[in-house]
Formats: sequence, C-alpha cells, structure tokens
Amino acid sequence: MTKLAPWGTLAASVALVLFASPVTAEPTVKGLVGKLKKGIGSKDDNAVQQSLEGLIDLGGTEAVNSILHLVPKMGAASDAHYWLLVNSAAGFRDAQALGTVGDFIVKKKKAPFARDLLFGRENNSSHNVVVALTKVLEKGTYDMQLMAVDQLAMVATTPCVDALIGALKTAAPARRTL
Repeated sequence: MTKLAPWGTLAASVALVLFASPVTAEPTVKGLVGKLKKGIGSKDDNAVQQSLEGLIDLGGTEAVNSILHLVPKMGAASDAHYWLLVNSAAGFRDAQALGTVGDFIVKKKKAPFARDLLFGRENNSSHNVVVALTKVLEKGTYDMQLMAVDQLAMVATTPCVDALIGALKTAAPARRTL
C-alpha cells in the first residue's frame, strides 16, 4: 500500500468535498415555465412570481414567448395571475425580448390583452422599449399608436425621439397635428 503525501491527502479531501457537494444548476426557461404552470394551476402566487422573475432575469425571445403564449389562455383579466403575466411580459429589459413583445402586440392588436401588454409596458424604464414601441407605431391601431407615443415621450432618449420624428414624418397628413 502506498503512502500519500500530506498534501495528497488534503487534495483528495478537497476533491471529495467539491465533487460530492450538490451543484445548483442555473435555471432554464423550460424549468421556470414548468414551475410557472404548476404555480398557476395550484394558485401558488409565490411560485408564479419567482418563475416570472427568473424568466425576466434570463431574458431573450424564448423566455418572453413562454409568457406571451400563456397570456391569451388566462381568460378573465380580473385574475391576479393574468396581470402578473402581462406585467412580466412587458417588463423584460433586453431588446430581443422587447422586440418580440412588440411583434406580439401588433400581431394580436385586436385582442384586449394586446392593449394590456402595451399598457403594462408603461412601467418599463428600459432604454430598449423603443424596439417594441416603434413596431406599435408602425403597425398598431391608431389608439395603440397614441399609447406608444405617450410612452416614448416619457422615456425621452435619443432613439425614442428619433422614433417619434420618424412616425410623424410617415403619418397620414390628416393625422399630423403639430
């Protein structure tokens, strides 16, 4: 039997502790969506909130699409989980996710939840909101375009002002009111 050097015993002990310790995996969109659906089904507000926060932290198209997919299925707008989903989808901060939200709002512009998503966006102070709101300015209904103008004016960054000027230049002459 060979004798280990003192540092060899220490190294073996450290390796055992490191590899035997439970490793907490980073949350995934799939895992968070499963937790979200389970929380909605069991009316567990805490699980729903934690899942939505995790999805926002992950960001990106896949994360926001998983929420947007659930919004139309929620039914009554009086449900607290409906408003958590709407505000969470509108609360993403990255340009990719916000662009996806803008596309969804325009695609579903006749549905009441599209206006709710646009309204919920009002609480998002990210400079990337211009991505979503520009899409609404270009292809949304007139009332949605007015909401987008109000929201862009509140952010007041150079890209937002540029979007407003671009929208004014392309607006029908009857709608230009400067």
